[in-house]
Amino acid sequence: MENLVNSILRKHWNLSAPIKADDTGASRMTWQVGKDHWITRTNISDVDQFKSETKLISRLSNELQLKKTPFKTLETITSMENLEIVIDQGYAWRITKNIAGVKLPASDKRTYFTLIKTIFDLHKAFGEISISEATIKDSLVDKLNMLEKDFFKESRLLNDIMSFIKPHLKELSQNDKQITHGDFNPSNIIYSINGESIKVEAIIDLECCRPDPPIMDYAQLFIMAICHSGDKNPFKITEDILGVIGKKYSRMSLHACMMAYWIDLYLNLHHIPVAKEKVLLRLSQLWSFHTKYGS
Repeated sequence: MENLVNSILRKHWNLSAPIKADDTGASRMTWQVGKDHWITRTNISDVDQFKSETKLISRLSNELQLKKTPFKTLETITSMENLEIVIDQGYAWRITKNIAGVKLPASDKRTYFTLIKTIFDLHKAFGEISISEATIKDSLVDKLNMLEKDFFKESRLLNDIMSFIKPHLKELSQNDKQITHGDFNPSNIIYSINGESIKVEAIIDLECCRPDPPIMDYAQLFIMAICHSGDKNPFKITEDILGVIGKKYSRMSLHACMMAYWIDLYLNLHHIPVAKEKVLLRLSQLWSFHTKYGS
C-alpha cells in the first residue's frame, strides 16, 4: 500500500516524503506525509459523501476566518490538475495541510470548559451554512424518532433506553436544526499547550457533520465527561453546558441525546461482534449514570 500512496502523491501532487499510516480512522485510510501534509483515501462507493465533506471544509474554513474564530479547520491542497479530490486506482484521494499541535485525552479536565466555548463558536460558523451542505444529509434525531419504541425488543437495555429517549427525540425533532459536527471527540480536536494553559487550534474531521439540534454536539462532550473525566458525578459540566445553550433544552434532553448518539452507533455497527460489544458496554455505562442521577 505504501508504494501505491507514494505513486499517487508523486503523480498528482508532485510530493515525495516519508509516509506514516494513521489507524485511528473508522472508515477511511489516512497517512501523514512528511511534516506538512495528510493524504486520505476512501472507497469510490463513498465518493459523494467525500465530496460533500470536502466542500464543507472549504465553507467552514471561510466562515471561521470571517468570524475571526480563535481556531480553524482543515485546509485542502489542490492537485496539479487543480482538483481537490483525485480518483485513481479505484479510490478517491485528498490531501490536507498538517495542523501543528497535540491531541489531549478526555481524562484531561482542563479541556471541558474550553470545549463548551469551542462548540458554541463552531455552531455560530455552521449556522451561516445551509444544512443542505452537511456531509450526511439526514438528521440523527429524526432517524431515531422514526423507530418504533419497541424496535429493540430483543434487548431489555436497548428497549429501556428507547422508552426513555423517544419522547425527548420527538420534542427535539421539532426544534430548529443546523449543521453539527457529529463526532466531537478527542481525536478530532487539536490543542496547543503553554504551561498549564491550553488552546484549541483546530477542529478536524467533518465526515459525520449532519443537520441536528445543536445539543447533539454538547451531548458528546457530556459523554466524554461521564466516561473519561474521572468525576463520579460530573454535574458541573452539565450546568456549564446548559448555561451556554440556554433554556431551550433540559438536563434530560442532554441525557437522551448522549444515549441517542450511541444507539445510532449500535444501528451502524451491530453486525460487527467486537464493535457491538463495545457499544453495548458504553450504553450500559450511560444508562447506569442516567438511572442514578437522572431524576
